[in-house]
Amino acid sequence: TVAMLTLTTSHVVSDNLAGSLDRIRDARARLLTGRNGRAWREDVGLAASCTATEITWSHTSGWHAHLHALVFLDGQRSDEELLDLELGIRHRWCLMAPRSGGSASFVRGVRLDRAVPGAGAYVALVQDDFMPACPALARVARRSGRGASRAPPDLAPDANLRARSPAADRRDTLHVPG
Repeated sequence: TVAMLTLTTSHVVSDNLAGSLDRIRDARARLLTGRNGRAWREDVGLAASCTATEITWSHTSGWHAHLHALVFLDGQRSDEELLDLELGIRHRWCLMAPRSGGSASFVRGVRLDRAVPGAGAYVALVQDDFMPACPALARVARRSGRGASRAPPDLAPDANLRARSPAADRRDTLHVPG
């Protein structure tokens, strides 16, 4: 079974983008790695995953980093089994986010859906209509690999791009493979 998992942490308009990215990535690492993460993955039958970091910005909410992951689960799962898994992930995510310096809403912090056609392209950043708020971020969003690659916090450590955004009236989305 392939499912789309979305993980998010609570945020406010004054949050710094670099700090938000650090917190959500650390929470994800705590969720999936280490002795407890490996045991949990084995218990739930998580064979593999592919994750993308999405960053949105709006006047009312500021920067919001969240994760989208295709998760590959052993065997076929019923809708009820996926719902049970989502509930388990919600509990675990709400424990991991505070350990990473953030917090997560039990209601809004996790969503797990059966993957639909196009989910892989979404996570892999194969989108023709990509229009970020800042052209410098567009170059980063299309990066590949790690090493010398830069992420938005590297380009704007204070994450204060609001004043330069040409899209003041709409919500802009930047996808950064993570």
